[in-house]
Amino acid sequence: MRLDVVGGPTVTGPGGIVAGGQLGGRRAHVVLVALALEGGILSGERLADLVWHDRPPTTWPVALRGVVGGLRAVLRTVGIDDSAFLQTVPGGYRLAPDVTVDVVEADLLLDRADEAIRDGRPRAARDVVARLTRWRGADVLPDAESGWLQVHRERVDTVARRAWDLTVESASADGDHRQAVASAQQWVSLAPLDERAHRALIAALDSAGDRAGAVRAYEACRSLLADELGVDPTRETVEVYLKALGDQRSLSQAPVPRATTTFHGRADEAEELSGHLLEPGLVTVVGPAGVGKSRVAAEVAQALVAKGAREVRWVPLEVVAEQELVGASVAMALGVPPGDDPVQSVVGELSPYGPLLLVLDGCETALDGVATLAGALVAGCPQLTLLTTSRIPLGLQDEVVVRLAPWPVPDVETDVPAAGPALDLLVARSGEGSDAVRHADAAIVDSLLRHCGGIPLAVELVAAQLSTMAPGDLADRLDQLLHSDDDPVRGVASSSYALLSDEEAEVFRRFAALDGEVGLGLATQVLAGGSVTGPRVVRILGQLVAFGLLRVDRGSERWRWSQDDELHRYARELLSGADQADEEAATFARLAGAVRAVLPDDPRAAPGAYAEQVTAMLASVRSLLAAAVDGRADGAAGLELVFRLHRYWAATSLGEGRFWLGRLLEAESTREESTWRPYATYALGYLEYWAGDSDQAIPRLRLAAELLTGVDDQYVARTLVFLAGLLDDTDHPAEAVAVIRRSIGIAEQFGPELRMPTLMGLGSLLSERGDPEAAEHAARAIEVCRASGEADQLRMALPTAAMICWMVGADDQARAYVAEAMPLHDAGPRIAKVVLYSAAAGLALASGDASTAAELAATADADGTELGVERELPLARAISARALLELGDLVGAADRACAALEAAMTISYDFPLAIGLETAALVADAAAAGTPEQRAWLLDNAAELRRRGDRPPPASMPTPAPLDDVAAASYEPLDARAAASLARKILADL
Repeated sequence: MRLDVVGGPTVTGPGGIVAGGQLGGRRAHVVLVALALEGGILSGERLADLVWHDRPPTTWPVALRGVVGGLRAVLRTVGIDDSAFLQTVPGGYRLAPDVTVDVVEADLLLDRADEAIRDGRPRAARDVVARLTRWRGADVLPDAESGWLQVHRERVDTVARRAWDLTVESASADGDHRQAVASAQQWVSLAPLDERAHRALIAALDSAGDRAGAVRAYEACRSLLADELGVDPTRETVEVYLKALGDQRSLSQAPVPRATTTFHGRADEAEELSGHLLEPGLVTVVGPAGVGKSRVAAEVAQALVAKGAREVRWVPLEVVAEQELVGASVAMALGVPPGDDPVQSVVGELSPYGPLLLVLDGCETALDGVATLAGALVAGCPQLTLLTTSRIPLGLQDEVVVRLAPWPVPDVETDVPAAGPALDLLVARSGEGSDAVRHADAAIVDSLLRHCGGIPLAVELVAAQLSTMAPGDLADRLDQLLHSDDDPVRGVASSSYALLSDEEAEVFRRFAALDGEVGLGLATQVLAGGSVTGPRVVRILGQLVAFGLLRVDRGSERWRWSQDDELHRYARELLSGADQADEEAATFARLAGAVRAVLPDDPRAAPGAYAEQVTAMLASVRSLLAAAVDGRADGAAGLELVFRLHRYWAATSLGEGRFWLGRLLEAESTREESTWRPYATYALGYLEYWAGDSDQAIPRLRLAAELLTGVDDQYVARTLVFLAGLLDDTDHPAEAVAVIRRSIGIAEQFGPELRMPTLMGLGSLLSERGDPEAAEHAARAIEVCRASGEADQLRMALPTAAMICWMVGADDQARAYVAEAMPLHDAGPRIAKVVLYSAAAGLALASGDASTAAELAATADADGTELGVERELPLARAISARALLELGDLVGAADRACAALEAAMTISYDFPLAIGLETAALVADAAAAGTPEQRAWLLDNAAELRRRGDRPPPASMPTPAPLDDVAAASYEPLDARAAASLARKILADL
């Protein structure tokens, strides 16, 4: 026999199944579910309380027997005798011991699945838990609102979460990483704010070897929590993420470039370099442009990987020209969230990593920025070997320099024929012309190699030209074009450029606008134009590769083109030439259009949908923004793009976003006024807000509001909401209220998505001042939600409205909101649920129900702790402490009071300490802990915090009267954080 309670009571007996309304009405369902989930024997009194919501009729014994009798009659229809399922026993009722209950069975199934995974039978585990992933706690008596069901619904939600966890784990253990990732992604889509789901996805991507995916999953989680809950991921999520970073030992992220051609010469230098790289420290390969620094570094790095001597990560920096962006560029290449200080983020990521070789290639374009990063890495990562390539050394202490000199060139004064690595490379790269080189007159070959100056890149360019002309003809041509004092690479490159058709030359020049590796889609959008059509671009790219003027990586499903840094500089000089100004502007305009095409029309949209595309073209985005700063590209278009990218920067690199916005705004301030300047100013203030830089954010947001007024009032309202929050945090309450009132006036002309948060924002600000008007604004916000018909918006707004009303003593209004919200927040931890349960606990405490207050506050505390919502924890824990104090539990009250102070201490501003200090003083007084002077000093510090911010306590939790007739002023100068430390010390011994 079996009883399933999830999804509605269902009984399976020998003669069939009976479910739902067939079993009877609500009372019959409550009896079955209570007996199934409460466990053991339930007394008649207990069952009656559950059936009739603690208000059973005086005739309840008869009525209850009627319910039970009705159930037994129904069960007989499926072959179950009266006492075989629902038994009457001394003391009450119970289910027969042999009745299987789905929720009880689920724990056994989960344990069995866990064991199957450990025994190497992951597929069996997936089969066992498949149906449990569909469970929801809300499906246990869904129409019932009784509080006793809460713990059982949470148990069902826990089962579902564990089932999802095991589903993902079993797929990974079975090697089916695609299914593991798909299952985790489905879990995330079903429960987007459940960090367990995000942790499972990060771990699945880690197991799949997709470190970049794990980084993106973590960033998506971080952005979502910040946007929806205003919190950071919990410690557990961060640990899973860091484990994914630490465990990932493949080169799927920042790999060494694949060599597509044979390596020639440099054996001695490679051996010297290899010896230096076996120990931690800084090594720099130095040499002129085109001498082969990157190739030698790559060959040695690949050899170390092949031997298992080192794990290697490779970051190209030749496209990074801005010193300030070096740290962020390296962080993003390694998949490290840059944070406010990208250099320290990289150091923090690599310091515990163990032996590692990090290669920074092409450092001369931003030498100071690289030197700053390198110094921090060497100091902070004792097991790291850092290899840089540059035309000049970094100039740091203990830097080991390996110099690459040009190869020897044939001496014009001797008759000794050319030989050595330069000749070998020329023959190897000449393709169809290699036989001609082998049989050419030695003097011709010597002439070709002398023009190359011993520089491998120049040799490769000459070899490419030999596919189109004979060695003698090319030697004659180079004799005419080049002089002995010309730079070999630039000279030979110019000779190659001169051979191009007009269309090929255009594409070569235009490639200067692109940086890094470029896919065909972006290349076609930017390089096509004028007579060069999209299909023609593809053929021209092939021609430029054949001439050695471009490189192509054919190692994946989609080819990617790039350019040697010296050739890229040459192309940039050509594009920026006086006679190419129109072409340069048009090329960057096409690049701006290509970037704009991947961005959503609504700049407020979360970046998850487009972040990967932007990151893939980030080097070219930087090239465009740098050109806009310098005036080589349209500054207004640059401002528009960097504004539209502000959500991307917020999710990836606040520092880089602030850098580009600041540079562009400064550059545009001297030019014609741009339509996008107000929006870019808002975006910069937005990033400064999230970076915690209130000194910069406040004046910036003020300016943005001024510039946007009369231009875009919706953004004025949004700007003012952020500004009001900052003003409130910095103890400017009157101005904060005035600002939020102005935002409400503006928002009135728009939809509920803007009106509701502004109204609720004002209510929150006023409630912290104890102003009864706060309740009116909360009510208006709720009315807006109801009128909009947006159920989810109403669900999220009710808890805040309840909290606002409780704070100002509008208890009846608060209770109404609590009663409406409770059924909507009965499953899983959510920030709104934490707020709701804290308000409900405060209301219970105010009405003298300390037991209920303690229970509700404990739930708020537990959920808030799990979510990492530090700003909500001081209040929840203070209510819990006061409820426990009224219940006579001094030890528990002291523990919660200390916990309230601990949470407040983690918050950057001091005000939350006030309620913690007041609560601690109450508990200490009740326990006679500490001296009277110390207890009075705690209250004096709390009073100063409240006076300074004009923030009275909640109406039902007034500031305690002086506990002793003692002056505390002589005890210590006021210091709230020192007072918190003293309070915790006083209470620790209870």
